[in-house]
Amino acid sequence: MAVQHADFGAFSAAYMTWAGKLDFRPLGKIVRLQLVSATQKGFADEADPDGMPWEPLKRQRSSKGRAKKKRKTADKILQDTGKLRASMASAFQGPDTALEARREGLSWGTNVEYASYHQYGTDRIPARPFLGINAQAEKDIGDLTAMWVADQLRGLRS
Repeated sequence: MAVQHADFGAFSAAYMTWAGKLDFRPLGKIVRLQLVSATQKGFADEADPDGMPWEPLKRQRSSKGRAKKKRKTADKILQDTGKLRASMASAFQGPDTALEARREGLSWGTNVEYASYHQYGTDRIPARPFLGINAQAEKDIGDLTAMWVADQLRGLRS
């Protein structure tokens, strides 16, 4: 399992007067979709959230024990079966998805059992991070959050 967290607590603390009335779950769903989309782009580019390419495969995968028809993704890094990438696309459903929008923040990731080996690496597997927030995404999320909160506060004043 590999999961990232984004905490809205510090941001909502600045608005303590309204904090009990603000529910960040709708914002979390919007942000989560952006994060999942960015993660999908990382798989397509074979790069981490900052755009750094993943370490190349050391050898071509053997077709031993696999279906005779070669999959399109067989030579793509972290995409041999497509399970890990597909688990990130399942933003609202699926047993391999670990996505949650809570009142105070959100989590997104995957429950695929081998995900953490690739995210963080092991003695034998190099780290190939696929979850995370780069500087541009952080800025975009901050801008979106500011607009969303302003809309919510206007609604509370009405």
